[in-house]
Parts: sequence; structure tokens; C-alpha cells
Amino acid sequence: MGRPANNRPGAFPASALLGHERVLYETRPRLLGLHAVLVIVPIPFVLLFVLVVVAGSVQMGFDGATVGGGTFVVLLLLIPVAYAVSDWTRSSYALTDQRVLARRGEAYQSATYDEIQEVTMKPGSSKVIFELTSTAPGQPRGLFASSTRRIVWPATPGAPAVASFAQSATEFYRIRNRQRQLRQDLVLSSMQDKIVCAYCGGLVDVASLSPESPKCPRCSAPIAIAPIGM
Repeated sequence: MGRPANNRPGAFPASALLGHERVLYETRPRLLGLHAVLVIVPIPFVLLFVLVVVAGSVQMGFDGATVGGGTFVVLLLLIPVAYAVSDWTRSSYALTDQRVLARRGEAYQSATYDEIQEVTMKPGSSKVIFELTSTAPGQPRGLFASSTRRIVWPATPGAPAVASFAQSATEFYRIRNRQRQLRQDLVLSSMQDKIVCAYCGGLVDVASLSPESPKCPRCSAPIAIAPIGM
């Protein structure tokens, strides 16, 4: 799987990861895609007000009251921009070898690959959507998701490549998890009706033990604890 070129190492907080979890891809949303109105709308007013203040001050002379008042108004106009930037710096997405993750401020969303039904993206959109097969516990409603049955990455840079990579990762790890589960089931099945010898550590078939004098067939040590059913 080719990792998308806009991968940004360190974008997702390492403290939110499990100890053995490995990050495959991580990035931040685009600032203008996330808060276009809050960033674009105030800027022309700020520039216009600065020009008016500067032009008026040049004609009538600079004074502390004019500069202080102008600075105060400019700061007020920049509050939406500051909020947008702050929210953007605390927003990030990640794909690991176990989960899909999204962060917005102090709120986190996650889903395992087994929970993901498909990865979708509308034509021309930068929003990558992870549709879940069932309602995952602890998934909050809000800007990330329109329902509790999906995780949404809005304003994703290089969204088509990211969606393709995410779909490939989902299929790969879903198959790997299924194979791992099958191996575990085979191991459990092979250990049915068997106990472990406390002396040599070998597996002993319960059916092969003598009820009168149960002994390990490998080391001939007595089986101190009788198997269930004996």
C-alpha cells in the first residue's frame, strides 16, 4: 500500500495511541477547508480598518488613543481567525494498524477495521467517510460525524488518495484479523480436552489418562490435579 504523499508524521498525538499501536498514516485537515468563513471573512475587514486608521492617523497625526482603539478593533476582528487556527491545530486524523482515529480538540473518535463497512467520498469532495457496520460505543455527535454510525474526516488534504489508502488498509487488516482469529480458533480447538503437565509442560490428552493413576505420558509425572470430568 503506497502511503499518501501528504502524510504528516507527528500530527496525531502519540498519547492517544495504544502502546503497541503503529501509525500508518496521519495528517491534519486543511485550515480553509475546516473554517473557510471564519478565516476569509474577517481578513478584508481587518485590512480595510488598518488602512483607514493609518490614513486617518497620517492626516491628523498619530496619538495613543487612535492607535489603542485601532488595535482593539483589529483584535476583535481577529478573534474568529484565532479560534479557527486554534481548532485546526488541535484537529488531526490517523490510520493505525488497528484503528481509524479522528481528533477534534479534546474529543476523540475511533473504530476498529472490523467495525468499518466501507470508505466513501463524494465526487469533488474533500470529506472522507468511514461507514460503520454497527453503532460503536462512545462515538459523539458533532462536526466529525452526522450520526453515530460513521466517522468523518472533513477537509482532508489529498482526499481521493487518502480514501483509496484507507480502503486498502481496511481490507488488509480485516483479512489479517480474520486469519488471526482462525489461527486462535484452531489452537483452542486443538487444546480441547487437553491439560498441561506441571512438570514437563507438555500437553496431555485427557482421554489417554488412567482414572486410577493419571500420569504424564512424556515424563511419567503424576497429574496432581484431576481433569474436569474425572
